[in-house]
Amino acid sequence: FVLARDIPIQRVTLFCFGVPLLIVGATAAADFSAYKGKHYCRLEAPAYYGALIAPIMLVLAINAILLVKSLHTMHNRIKLQLNMAQTGTKVKGIVGLTFLLGLTWLLAIPMMDEAKLYFQYVFAILNTLQGVAIFVFQLVL
Repeated sequence: FVLARDIPIQRVTLFCFGVPLLIVGATAAADFSAYKGKHYCRLEAPAYYGALIAPIMLVLAINAILLVKSLHTMHNRIKLQLNMAQTGTKVKGIVGLTFLLGLTWLLAIPMMDEAKLYFQYVFAILNTLQGVAIFVFQLVL
């Protein structure tokens, strides 16, 4: 994500801190007792779905739209250039982009069920391996 030079950093900072603050504030105002836990503060259902899953799904939907738009643009450029040698490079870029778009966040959805410990481990492992995957697909291959 590259910011345009004409957007002041104060606006970007306000957006980046303001949106999560609004989500947490609205959730706490609606049901403060949803924040509970014996050893740590975490959301319980149904607030979990509204305050965590809904924003994740929104971001993933936006990312999917951007991915499709990127694929469409890439396809049109390849057709215009008729240079199939760059196809492998483009595919590696798509794989790296998919990791960057955060598909591992889909694992946050089942973290409220009985198998939540399993999904928490898989989520943590896959998120830490994102950097490795990007390195491999962008630099090594």
